[in-house]
Amino acid sequence: AGPTDASFRLAVYDQLGGLTGENTIVLPAGHKLSQMLTDFVAGLSPQGQGYITVDAEPAGVELFSFELVGDTGLNFLAAVPPQSR
Repeated sequence: AGPTDASFRLAVYDQLGGLTGENTIVLPAGHKLSQMLTDFVAGLSPQGQGYITVDAEPAGVELFSFELVGDTGLNFLAAVPPQSR
């Protein structure tokens, strides 16, 4: 929710590092966005392992995110702490 528009590339990888889906999203200045991963990356197949990367532009833009993981039956829900590279 900063003072300038930003775009971010969201990439989803399987446990072997293979790209399984990606999308670039534009976030207008002052806006927030919360969606399911499958809403961000259309056509994404369910996968039990892997990782996600997020790259934002322009340089210096601050992007804050969080991740919740659970099952469709709501038997469990876990928060994943953020990591940086």
